[in-house]
Amino acid sequence: WYQDITNDTERYMTLAAVKDDSIIGLIVTELRQSKSCSPDEIALLDRAQLRDSILTYIMTLGVRQEHRRQGIATVLVKEILSRLKTLPDVKGVYLHVLASNKRAIKLYEHLGFTCYELGLSQRKE
Repeated sequence: WYQDITNDTERYMTLAAVKDDSIIGLIVTELRQSKSCSPDEIALLDRAQLRDSILTYIMTLGVRQEHRRQGIATVLVKEILSRLKTLPDVKGVYLHVLASNKRAIKLYEHLGFTCYELGLSQRKE
């Protein structure tokens, strides 16, 4: 996976926040054809009028605990969104967030994302 996200720049966009030569934050996105999404995602995309589009999926966004609440995640997402604007074929950005992750939900809503659906899933322990 690491090789893919760092080498396949046609499919992945990866940005890191670095301090003192250490990565303190990371965002990884993947360009996807909407027709290759899961049936649940396609239903969601229909509601957002993004079917038959090229989309960007935010696969992961993380900031080291000691650097959180300093705006690093906001900067990473804003920079990705800015770079995506240069790709005219990309029509939308989507992601999944655990309903219990209230800080992440607040961050994405602050950045203009809309919550379309809450789903249930079960993790195997």
